Amino acid sequence: MSALGARTASLERALSVTRSLCERVEQGDWGAAAGLEAERRQLLEDFFAARPPPEELGHVVALLKDLI
Repeated sequence: MSALGARTASLERALSVTRSLCERVEQGDWGAAAGLEAERRQLLEDFFAARPPPEELGHVVALLKDLI
């Protein structure tokens, strides 16, 4: 997997974890939600540790819009 693919996969994983986190909160499963939040936070910190390259920006923006 290329570096670009790995970065995008990491952001897509963060989005997936965010969805799961929301489901756990809605179910009142706070322990699982806390674990997912810790994972999500680390994924996002790792992703934003470096500026996305220009060729990745369009996809990144689309994913981030879905995230918020």
